[in-house]
Amino acid sequence: MIGVPQLIVGVWAVFAQVSFFNEFPGIGIAWLPEFGPYNDHLAADAGAGLLAAGVLALAAAIVPERRVVQVALAGWLAFAIPHTIFHALTYDVLPGVANVANLALLGLTVIVPLALIPVSRRLP
Repeated sequence: MIGVPQLIVGVWAVFAQVSFFNEFPGIGIAWLPEFGPYNDHLAADAGAGLLAAGVLALAAAIVPERRVVQVALAGWLAFAIPHTIFHALTYDVLPGVANVANLALLGLTVIVPLALIPVSRRLP
């Protein structure tokens, strides 16, 4: 389910802003410091956006009705498209492999929901 990673990262960012900023995406890699100094308000707000996107996706998974899924997809894309565009426009901030991984993952956060729109039309 596409919402699980967003829920996990959203909870992390909302409840542990400093850790999120210093350690995201984890496993010994830290991307966020490359974008500037730590800001607790920005980290908490980003986490809230990620959390909201995850909740929308979870709601659509629990109640797989056409309108619920379509609202969840619209809300998700309202977050994912600007987020992906920002990173595409600031591609030079992260080093090579990190940038490719970041843009590939963010691209999927747009492509997968767009691909689900036609599928959602077949739901009750």
